[in-house]
Amino acid sequence: MASTHRTHTPPAGSEQGLTVLEFALLLPILVPLLLATFEVGNILRTQITLDSAATAVARQVAVDPTVRTQEAAEAYLLAQDLLPGVTQTTLGATPPVLTLTPENPTCSLSETCTPFELKIAYTYHPVSGALMEAFFDGVNLGASVKKTVEPGTGTTLVSQ
Repeated sequence: MASTHRTHTPPAGSEQGLTVLEFALLLPILVPLLLATFEVGNILRTQITLDSAATAVARQVAVDPTVRTQEAAEAYLLAQDLLPGVTQTTLGATPPVLTLTPENPTCSLSETCTPFELKIAYTYHPVSGALMEAFFDGVNLGASVKKTVEPGTGTTLVSQ
């Protein structure tokens, strides 16, 4: 006696329902994954921008005697728009903080040049909303550059 094998063919449209179900199950995983990828990319962009800005301001401090105070370095940073897209407008966001140590570094052709350090600190807040705050809110980013003033780049500034 020969056995007959019967195959069951699903009714039309049931595969479409399965696709919708699979999509509904994967959506809660895919959306946070995409948002996290976006946030990591934005953090990396912000870090690269901070590094670039710190290098540019430190170079200016090293060669320009009018930019040797913290106030002048901050003014140069803003005037040159070296931090595009970094300062966020969300509630509680603070702008980047620039620190120049020691303030008013000097160097002449006859003296030993002392190095200075320029730092930019920034606290990152996620831009993709409350869903990513648990993972990325309050990430501290920063850039630091150590340099010496170029010898013979003018006289030192006198504080009054």
